[in-house]
Amino acid sequence: SRVILKMASSHIPANVLLSFFKDVTTLMKTYPQQESISSLTGFDSNDASVAPPPGLERQRQVLLGTQMKVLESTIANYNNSNTKDDVMMQDAQMALRELGGGGEGPNEYVEIISDDVREELRIAMLEMTDAARIAFARAVLILELQWDEKRDDDDEGGNVLSRNLRGEEQDGSIDGAHVLEFCGLCNVAVKLPEVQRHLRYGTDMLRLFNETANDNAESTAVSDNDQTDQSLSSAPKERLEHIQAMLLRAIGYEPQFALDEFRRLFLSKDSNVDDPELIDVFATFVQSMSIVVTNATLGISADSNGMLSDVNEGGVTRVLSVEEKTVQIDGNDDEILVGSGGGGAPSMATMEQQRDVR
Repeated sequence: SRVILKMASSHIPANVLLSFFKDVTTLMKTYPQQESISSLTGFDSNDASVAPPPGLERQRQVLLGTQMKVLESTIANYNNSNTKDDVMMQDAQMALRELGGGGEGPNEYVEIISDDVREELRIAMLEMTDAARIAFARAVLILELQWDEKRDDDDEGGNVLSRNLRGEEQDGSIDGAHVLEFCGLCNVAVKLPEVQRHLRYGTDMLRLFNETANDNAESTAVSDNDQTDQSLSSAPKERLEHIQAMLLRAIGYEPQFALDEFRRLFLSKDSNVDDPELIDVFATFVQSMSIVVTNATLGISADSNGMLSDVNEGGVTRVLSVEEKTVQIDGNDDEILVGSGGGGAPSMATMEQQRDVR
C-alpha cells in the first residue's frame, strides 16, 4: 500500500508532490530557459529599441509560472496513469501552501500519516526552494548582462529605453525592504559557479551562463578560455562591485545613489537606523562580501591571524562588525563592498495563489 497525503476533498499520493519537487529542482539548474527569457524581454526582431529588464516582481511571476507548469504536468501524468480519483490542481496547491508553512501538526488540508514521509517531503521541498532561489538570482544577472551587451551594441545610440531608476532627483531614501532584498540577492548570486569563475579569473559571465544552458551542467571547470575581461579591472574587488551595481539596478536604484544611501544609513555618525535586523543583515552581508573577495583574490579564507585580508594584492579587505547597533568599518569609506539575507525567488506560500501565470 502506498503512503498518501490525505486531503479534505481528495487524497493526493505523496509521490505526486515528491515528483513535482524533484522535477522543479532539476529544471531550476538551467533556468532561465530561452522561453522564459523571451517572455521576460519581450524581444521583437522588428523593434530596434533596447528595452530594459522587467522589474523583479515580473521576474518572480515568470519563474513561478514555470514551476506551475511543472505541477500541471506532474498532475496530468499521474491522472493519465491512475484509475482512481484524479488529483485536482487546486487541492495540490493547497497542500503546497500548508507544506510551505511547515507542515507540522494537524492541518486543514494535509494529514501526513508517516513521519518518514513528512521528512522526505520537507527535504525535497527545501531543495526545490534553494534551487529556485539560485535560479532567480541567475536569471536576474543574465537579464542585466544582456541589457549591458545590448547597450554596448547600440552604436547609433538613441535606441536604449529609459529604466526610470530611482536616484538623487527623487525625494526620500532607499527602503529597508530593498536593502534586505539586495543583500539576499547578492548573497545568492556570488554562490553561482559562473560568478565565482568570473570573480577569480575575469571570465565573461554571459558566456559562462550560455555554456551552462547549452551543456545542461554548471560551468565549474577551469578552461583555457578563462581570461581577464578587459572591460573591467582585473581585481576581484572591482568585478564584485560591477555585479553589485547590476543588482542595485535590478531592484530599481541608480547604483551610486544606493551606495550613498548605504553610507548614510550604516556608516554615518548621524545614522538613525533603529532596526537591529536590518543592521545585522547588512553587517553580515558586507562581511560575507569580504570573504568572497578574499577567496577570489588569494584562494584562501583567512591569513595566519584568522583575519580576512587581501593586503598582498595591494588592497585591504574590510570586515564589518555590529556594535551597539552601529556598523563599524575599517578602511576608506569611499570604497565600500556592499551586500546577506533572504532569497528573492517565489516562496512556497505564494504558489497556491497562482492559477495560470502564462
